[in-house]
Amino acid sequence: MNPAHLRTSTRCSTGWVAVTLLFSLLLLAACSEDEQTFGSGSPEGPTFLSVAREIAGTWMGTLKAEQIDWSWGDGVLTFGLSQLAGSTGEEEYWDYLQTWMDHRIQEGYYFAFSDNCPTGIAAARLFEEAGESRYRDVLDRIWNYLSNVADRTSDGGLNHMGFLSGKQIWVDSLFMFGVALNEMSRLLEDPVYWEELARQIRVFSTHLRNPENGLFLHMWDDDDQKRIPVEDTFWARGNAWVFVMLVEFLTTLPEQSPLRQEFLPHLTLMADTLAGLQADSGLWHTVLYDPGTYQETSASALFAYGFHKSTRLGLLDSVNMAVVRKTMRGLESRLVRGCNGGLIVSGTSHGTDPGEWEHYASITLGDQVPYGVGALLLATVEVGDWSTQGDFAERTSCPDIPEDPQTAEEYITRAVHRLELSDLEGAYEDFNAFSSLESGRGEGSIGSALIQAFFAGFEVFDAYTRTTIDEIGWGEFQQVIREEALPQIAEIRQKLVTAEQDDDFSLHIPVMYINRRGLYTPLLDLRFTAGNARFGLGLLDIVEGVFRLLS
Repeated sequence: MNPAHLRTSTRCSTGWVAVTLLFSLLLLAACSEDEQTFGSGSPEGPTFLSVAREIAGTWMGTLKAEQIDWSWGDGVLTFGLSQLAGSTGEEEYWDYLQTWMDHRIQEGYYFAFSDNCPTGIAAARLFEEAGESRYRDVLDRIWNYLSNVADRTSDGGLNHMGFLSGKQIWVDSLFMFGVALNEMSRLLEDPVYWEELARQIRVFSTHLRNPENGLFLHMWDDDDQKRIPVEDTFWARGNAWVFVMLVEFLTTLPEQSPLRQEFLPHLTLMADTLAGLQADSGLWHTVLYDPGTYQETSASALFAYGFHKSTRLGLLDSVNMAVVRKTMRGLESRLVRGCNGGLIVSGTSHGTDPGEWEHYASITLGDQVPYGVGALLLATVEVGDWSTQGDFAERTSCPDIPEDPQTAEEYITRAVHRLELSDLEGAYEDFNAFSSLESGRGEGSIGSALIQAFFAGFEVFDAYTRTTIDEIGWGEFQQVIREEALPQIAEIRQKLVTAEQDDDFSLHIPVMYINRRGLYTPLLDLRFTAGNARFGLGLLDIVEGVFRLLS
């Protein structure tokens, strides 16, 4: 989130500063100073549906369903998995989705941002599949948030980032709540959700859509009455969000619906523009009109899904199938055979706030980013039985990761590797196992403290967020501080004291993916020594002082 675009109340600022400080614990001083032919497979050969199964299997074999969070990337991931489950009918995908959803329901979830809403897509599919009322409750809570809780612009546009952003609409939202609303109308046979979605498309189009090319800018700030970006810089994934939403909406509406007639021109103009901007590789540049920017995986996969589905269902002319074929050829090049044989989705740009050209061009790329995996699942399931070459590039170097660590060093090796996979729980267990074998050494203590700081920060953030939507009162928030955060701070302090007393230790974490609460950009090249532990103790004093004031 870009602080330049955020507004909060005084009390909100105090709470957010405390959470931010806790998240920052040990990090501020930790950074280092220092041409294939498409469709060449035979009809009996591999298909894109088999590729989708491999992508899903790789993801599900890496992270348990309970480790999947409740934000926008998770919503796209589970959207893709639900498409695969619906297409194949295979229980392993439904079981994974149901385990994820039931765990989130048991642990507690909320809707406080548009970014929470795409989780409702899978909830709708699970309700349709299983008929369980708890999944219908998720949909009702989305509607309550959008109807009664979410802040709006002066003309009714739904705020994107809840208490973090004021009266701002972000193009992302049209997908985040839009596809969920569409699913709710389809499933519950109530046009009220379509009517709200149509209203939002009109508002967003007024502020963000370029009528000449049909593309959308990123953000409108209703308080400042300005757009970001100011110039006509069109971000690929932002426009892919809109494109997919329009396809879902228009292919679900009754054929004679006036809404279909109203918004079909939006889709056709957008499709014509995008087809003309496709690179020779089949992919799209992250800044759509700038071939000097990198080509990006998730946007390209979403475009492939949208082009294929809308053409298959007769909204777009069949000539657009050529666009899809070219895109799928390009997407094949973004799949890498992993060290354990699975398929890795590469080349997805990390979380992207509104900004100018330089901002979009500088966003980093990563592998196995949840929404990138979800987007590839949508595209590969949609084209289904199309043949693929299936001969994917392999990783050239694979780390030697012990499956069953026996020594302290083996536990550290696996812990660091797990952080690269966003397996925070697994890494936490490994750091603690290291400490049980080598109780006086700093590596395990500081690694465990780092992850525990994030877990404590999530609890405080969630509790404060729930106060902003009136799910809990200020007294209950203070109770979380007293009973959850402060005891964890005491545990973190003891771990840092242990690390501070070990002058000889050094811990290097090349990549740490968090993938919780929408934090999809990794932390890179973290280095920890006794000096960092000393710094962390000083910072912890500040955080504890703020929390005691809040409690």
